[in-house]
Amino acid sequence: MKIIERQWQRYEADVAESDTAGFLSLMYVGEALIKTLTCALLGAVEDDQGSTRYQLAYRLVRADGIGEWVAVLGELSKGPASNLLPTALGSTRTALAQRVDAEQWQAICHTAMSAAATELGLTPQNQTAKVELRATLELFVQIRNKTRGHGATQVDDMSRASVHLKNALLHLENIPIFKTSWAYLKQNISGKYRVSSISDTSSNFNYLTVAASTQKLEDGIYYWGGKPLKAALIESTPDLVDFFFPNGNFRNEKYETLSYITSSRKEIEASKYNRQPMQLPASETEGLSELQVTGESFTNLPNGAPNYVGRIDLEKDLTKILSDDRHPVITLHGMGGIGKTSLAIKVLRDLADLGEYEVIVWLSARDIDLLDHGVKPVRPSILSLEDVAKELYRLVNPLLPEMARRTGKQCLLDLTEILGDKSVSKPRLFVLDNFETVKNPVEVFTALSDCIRLPNKLLITSRFREFRADYPLEVRGMQLPEARELISGVAAKLGITSIIDEEYFLDLYQSAGGHPYIMKVALGEASKRNAPTQVSQILIRQGDLLEALFQRAYASLSLLGQRLFLLISSWSSLIPRLAIETVVLVSLEEISNLDGAIDELIRTSLIDETKTGDFDMLFAPIAAKQFAKQQLKTSQLGPQVREDLTVLQTMGTTTAQENSTGIEKRLQKLAFNMLHAIDTKRVAAEQILPALEYMSKYYSSTRFRLATWFEEHGEIDKALSAAELFLQSSDADPKNTLNSWDLIIRCKKQTGDSLGELNALCKKALVPEIDRFEFSNTVNSINQIFASTEAPTAHRRALLNDVCTAYETRFSQSDFDATDFSRIAWLYLHVHRTDAAKKTLDRGLQLEPENSYCYKLTIKLGGTRGSRNQI
Repeated sequence: MKIIERQWQRYEADVAESDTAGFLSLMYVGEALIKTLTCALLGAVEDDQGSTRYQLAYRLVRADGIGEWVAVLGELSKGPASNLLPTALGSTRTALAQRVDAEQWQAICHTAMSAAATELGLTPQNQTAKVELRATLELFVQIRNKTRGHGATQVDDMSRASVHLKNALLHLENIPIFKTSWAYLKQNISGKYRVSSISDTSSNFNYLTVAASTQKLEDGIYYWGGKPLKAALIESTPDLVDFFFPNGNFRNEKYETLSYITSSRKEIEASKYNRQPMQLPASETEGLSELQVTGESFTNLPNGAPNYVGRIDLEKDLTKILSDDRHPVITLHGMGGIGKTSLAIKVLRDLADLGEYEVIVWLSARDIDLLDHGVKPVRPSILSLEDVAKELYRLVNPLLPEMARRTGKQCLLDLTEILGDKSVSKPRLFVLDNFETVKNPVEVFTALSDCIRLPNKLLITSRFREFRADYPLEVRGMQLPEARELISGVAAKLGITSIIDEEYFLDLYQSAGGHPYIMKVALGEASKRNAPTQVSQILIRQGDLLEALFQRAYASLSLLGQRLFLLISSWSSLIPRLAIETVVLVSLEEISNLDGAIDELIRTSLIDETKTGDFDMLFAPIAAKQFAKQQLKTSQLGPQVREDLTVLQTMGTTTAQENSTGIEKRLQKLAFNMLHAIDTKRVAAEQILPALEYMSKYYSSTRFRLATWFEEHGEIDKALSAAELFLQSSDADPKNTLNSWDLIIRCKKQTGDSLGELNALCKKALVPEIDRFEFSNTVNSINQIFASTEAPTAHRRALLNDVCTAYETRFSQSDFDATDFSRIAWLYLHVHRTDAAKKTLDRGLQLEPENSYCYKLTIKLGGTRGSRNQI
């Protein structure tokens, strides 16, 4: 494994210099081994209600000595934290915590470490019959403190100790976690991952390089534990030039990291580790600890929000769907702070008063409360499927004597009975609030959905829309009357009614998009300043609020999803989805995951979608825009987003009032400018053309523009293909339809394909929008082909008959002049309809007896110069 191998390489170089340098280098090897092991186990700790992983990480980023690392490692191997490790790491836990006999490698390692300690004047504790590896690591801490932390050590002592210390450290590499696959993973825009091997093999991770993964993995060092597990707190890059570990010195929201390979140091931003690792309070919306009688139901519903403003239409919709005998699973979707929880509590309390349900059970996974005075972390009451099962069982069966002894896994066995019991006198309703914060939410959703049976129902509130319920209900911003009531009430409470005029009210409502919490925050700021405050300015100062509303959703996105979010949020108005997709495709290797990336933005409520005519339009709420602006300051995607914006700006901005025609003009302008970028050598054709081909699948006018461009650049086959695809599309523009046939006619003539040219001329003559002038000219071109080629075949006569029929059914005789009639008469002659030719020619002579074209045809039909006026 490269992390350890390169450490041994440093040792070999140092020991060649001197025994002292070699011994100190062994200290580095030991510290690197211990920290790598600790970081690996820490990253695998599952989230729990006590925030165990955070507490341990909090200690490590502040640890100024290796002793604290070994203490944390002890908790990970044998303490309560060990129960939160996946079963795949069982062999590593056993290797660390098991007491072994003298012949096993752990005991040999301990003996060697004890010998090293003795050589340095330390007195190890008497070795018992059985030892555990953790004791060996604690002995290393004593050696480290003796030789590096305190006082001087004789060179001879170091030299003798080195032999034993090296032997001990080599045995530590037998820990199973060091023998699995390790790699640095970095996701590409395509969704695939770049896998940089750290161990001899990283084949377990190969599946991430083949296809775009639905699994979102943060960039960093991973090892294989049945699935990719991230080693926490180790810093590196895909090139694996160096590896940095926390080294204490926590100050000014930063901590120091150290490379044991090069002795380089750097600081890491650590604001997320500022919060003291104490027991967090419960959420204000956590359910009561037991079911109580409320109205005509048993429920543990929390109290409703004070000064709740009714959402009349949403309340009616939710009440109706919860009261019917269909739809066992209902979801309330919407961005954070939009009012999902308050709405649910209001409706459920009304239903409890009416006795619609025998039991209403409320479970909360909320980990952040959005309070009037700010964003506060809270303790979720459930985090996993086992938590859900145990809490449901406890609330529904509070008097069973074995309740206190039942584990979550045991309660899982009864989940179907609780959720699917049809024998109850009245139905039961089970509610999971803030569902997106549970571990493996899709897995939990699937399990609960499989277990629930009517007449019982399951209601879920979530910021994410990826849970396909029987009945999803979207919660958006407040309607204008609702917002007016909210703003008036909050302003009165804050004593700022006098500064809230109609203009500011409308600006606040529109800027916040009707978002109730953002409007409350804005009013709070206005109260502090005793003056109206712009929402955008408030959000700049509300970093915690933006983090609470968007960070979890943003972190869950693929790299492509993050790029699209930053791009859409950087646009000042509505933007056609097709324009976004086209521009981003310029720099993508694959297009298969593009739709999925935009859909994940919509599912996570980071952006929204609306319609303008036939076009899907995307936009980001103002709060999301401000969050994106903060992310762009540090995101690696910033340069690419700026390039995308430069291309989009050539299209111009759209407005909410713009119609389909306006959108079409902007897409045409975008396509023109992208092709112009090829002509001016700013961008390679192989980058732009695939993107425009994609656009043309959904907006056919782009096909015609491509066909024209290909013709101009002498690529006749591609021009023909693009024009034909345009004509095959159902939404082909009539004007460009005629132009496309003209392009095909030119290309066929250029390649000498007379039959293809004839076919195109005949098809052009059939276009409904063709006028009589263009029709006559087209017929003349048809006649010219037959003047220089052989007589018409049966296939060609069929084409000409269609043109004759078009003339007879769609045009009035008064539309044409004598020359036109002569052309049409020739057309009839080509299909052997001599009588029709004579009648048509007669009409031409009646209009213009001296017309030379009519006269020539008269001679062909057997007339004489003296009888020009008659056939």
